[in-house]
Amino acid sequence: MTMSAARSRPLSIDDIKPLPRTSTATMPAVSRLGGKLAESFGATLSSFDGAPWRVTLDHIGNGPSAISEDTGGWFRVETHKGSMTLHLAFDRNAVSACCEAALGGSGAEAPYEFPGRPYSGIEKGLIQLALKGLEARTATVFADQLATPVSRFEGLVDPEEVSRIEERIVFRFLANVFGYSGEFFLTADSSEIAVQFGAAGGDAAAEPRDVLRAGLQRRIAKAEIAFKITLGAETVLVDDLANLAPGKHLVLASCIQTPVLVCSGDNPVFKASLTRAGERLAVRIIASAE
Repeated sequence: MTMSAARSRPLSIDDIKPLPRTSTATMPAVSRLGGKLAESFGATLSSFDGAPWRVTLDHIGNGPSAISEDTGGWFRVETHKGSMTLHLAFDRNAVSACCEAALGGSGAEAPYEFPGRPYSGIEKGLIQLALKGLEARTATVFADQLATPVSRFEGLVDPEEVSRIEERIVFRFLANVFGYSGEFFLTADSSEIAVQFGAAGGDAAAEPRDVLRAGLQRRIAKAEIAFKITLGAETVLVDDLANLAPGKHLVLASCIQTPVLVCSGDNPVFKASLTRAGERLAVRIIASAE
């Protein structure tokens, strides 16, 4: 059994290929977030140790960052749209500068370098205090940028959950105090950030489902694509075929639950199923016919 739509050309791969994916790192709302984080991080570090910290956003990128458990930590923030798993960490130069400023250094000497050696208890304590202040400020900046309440939770991140993050977005910041420079990184799940800023930043504004459906129908109508929907294969005896006349019925083995195949020209395009849309028979696309 076939149903055809009166269109003028077969479907091509260009008609069904996915739209180019926009990187979360390039979303304007995310860039604004990075700039606000840099401003607030500088103020937070300055209030922590009284030194004139200056923090700038170097860049936002996709991919892994230096996830150090000695100089960083995981935390989670949540909004009404969902949770964000975040990691904030210093590199060794930033740790050195932070400890120097917190212990009363004035920049008269180069900060003490400790390549390869474990951090002392005092250094770890200072790092954790600084991180707590930065984590709290991170939640505040998210709340300001999203214009919604944000809750922050510490020590509740499942390591297995973190390992499943497929794509990470990394905010890289340059920090300077007394001329000593270092870096620190805020790492997040790219998809979680995209969910938060998709509508708030105006980059991927959500539309009602019926509006999206109407837009899809208009695009299909303009494309003038020929579709053929095939419901199973039937075998008809020659005698039955010879005796066909107006008003005769063919008994089919197929039923409404039988999967159907959507073809364009002679090419299978989609797997589908039959359904009803009000009083009309409709086809629901299930998957590509690969």
